[in-house]
Amino acid sequence: MAAVRPRPDPQQSDFAAQGHCLIRAALPAETVEAAAGPFRAYVRDRHAGLNGFERSLGASATRTVFDLATAPSSIRELVCSPVLGRIAADALGVAAVRVLHFNGFYKPGGGMATPWHQDMGYIPLTCDAVVTLWLPLVPVTAEMGPLIFASGSHHDGALDLAGIDQRYPVSVNAPMQPGDLSLHSGWTAHRSEPNRSGRTREAVAISYFPDGARVRSAHGGPPMMASLLAEALAGIEPGSPARGDTVPLVYAHGGMPPFERDHGS
Repeated sequence: MAAVRPRPDPQQSDFAAQGHCLIRAALPAETVEAAAGPFRAYVRDRHAGLNGFERSLGASATRTVFDLATAPSSIRELVCSPVLGRIAADALGVAAVRVLHFNGFYKPGGGMATPWHQDMGYIPLTCDAVVTLWLPLVPVTAEMGPLIFASGSHHDGALDLAGIDQRYPVSVNAPMQPGDLSLHSGWTAHRSEPNRSGRTREAVAISYFPDGARVRSAHGGPPMMASLLAEALAGIEPGSPARGDTVPLVYAHGGMPPFERDHGS
């Protein structure tokens, strides 16, 4: 990916208050559109093992199906972009971030709704500071199942999600174009409507955490937490820093350390 400076957007300042924000034209549309084809082929391959429920949802809610080791170089380049890493670091207010994992949310036309959830419920890290960047690879309209957020819900930790839309203001991120970015905190409750269009909603979500965060046990957690621990954090003992090739450092204020710059770990 060409080195592109993120374009400032006043809406990014909403992140701390609302737990989410939408940044228009954060990346050149042509950069994202060029990645759409390789992502489509990769997602088709990785989604081949999904069951009917997961296919309708557009992703698996219980296991990771994507990883940087199997991804083509064009996909790794986008997922590990320092431009996106800087946006994530700025949103979290930290000096350096690593990629925890990424996912292809390809909700087919007629695909089902995604229920309210909070990402932190399945993150096997000791920190609360996790941010997800959601990038549409195609234009996303209101009928295609865009993201819906309970604004401010990230301030209150783990929540009873029943009736949450009656307790918090609700915000919908639509329409979106390739190059736009939606950011949300790991504690921000969010969902999506069914895809009522005849087109697949193609989007990629990348989750970041501050460098230095430590791994925690998945004991008693949901299946996705155990899957992330086994895949993205394999071989790292609970209590140890979450570092290694599977969770690459993608942005550091002042420049990447030499070893990580040379080896991408």
